[in-house]
Amino acid sequence: MEPQYITRPNLKRALLPQFFGVMLLCVLFYFFALLNLKLLNFSAPPSVKLLLIIVMLVLLLLQTYLSYSNLSLESYQFFPDKIVYNGKKQSTIMLSSAADVVIKKSIIDSFFGTGTVKIEPGFSISHISHPQEISDYARKLVQAAKGQQSYQQQFNQ
Repeated sequence: MEPQYITRPNLKRALLPQFFGVMLLCVLFYFFALLNLKLLNFSAPPSVKLLLIIVMLVLLLLQTYLSYSNLSLESYQFFPDKIVYNGKKQSTIMLSSAADVVIKKSIIDSFFGTGTVKIEPGFSISHISHPQEISDYARKLVQAAKGQQSYQQQFNQ
């Protein structure tokens, strides 16, 4: 069966905060490495400092590339009776068992115009653009799935 709708995480929203966090860690590591050398009364030649900076930049770029390649494979597929997450691990929520659909937005989400749609119990559609529209769509699918389930229960009785 083909999905009715497919959405993917907003890559800028997912990658930029992670990029700046890793960059901050690289800068802290660099300065603490230099502080360590200074406390040991060891003066590092400029070539060691340059090598340390190059290693940090390579690690930063590698982390960004790996995160990008993982995120670009993620998708959320909407079917009439379920939503399927495809990523590192595949997970599915049957809409007939969904209790509530809510939107969560952080400060960063407000900046990027993104959000997270939570479908209780325990399913999240993270870092997506247009969270209000997707939340409304998911809510309609949940109502339709529950209505179909109750109709089938009445028919079987």
